[in-house]
Amino acid sequence: MIRLAPPALAALLLTACGTPSRDPHAGQAPYAGPIEAGPMVDVRYAAAGPNWRLTIEGQAMSLVTDGGLRATDRLLRFTPGHTDGDTYQGERMTLVAMHGRCTIGEQGATYPHRVTVTFGDQVLRGCGQRSIVPPSGRSG
Repeated sequence: MIRLAPPALAALLLTACGTPSRDPHAGQAPYAGPIEAGPMVDVRYAAAGPNWRLTIEGQAMSLVTDGGLRATDRLLRFTPGHTDGDTYQGERMTLVAMHGRCTIGEQGATYPHRVTVTFGDQVLRGCGQRSIVPPSGRSG
């Protein structure tokens, strides 16, 4: 059995304490539930898929498809998720942004989130990021 002298043991313990955490959510506040959207909440998000784009700015959600659909909605709440992804809930549409690399477009642009947008019976999948400029989701 190896015995460490107190100064060596203290140095070893301090080194272990200084090791950075590999948890990407370390240091974040614990989940406190949904945040009700309102004029004091600054939400900016952009998402796109092969033939659609969705932007959220403040309380306005706007969905446009290459097929001619134009829909707007009012953002009601934002639910941050440390493992399940973030949820942006409107009256008629929902966007769920999962943390994980996503690539779209002919140039292969990469974004930090995989998104699913639900609007009525339509489910759209694509990529997104916290931004006011939507990623290019046009396929041509």
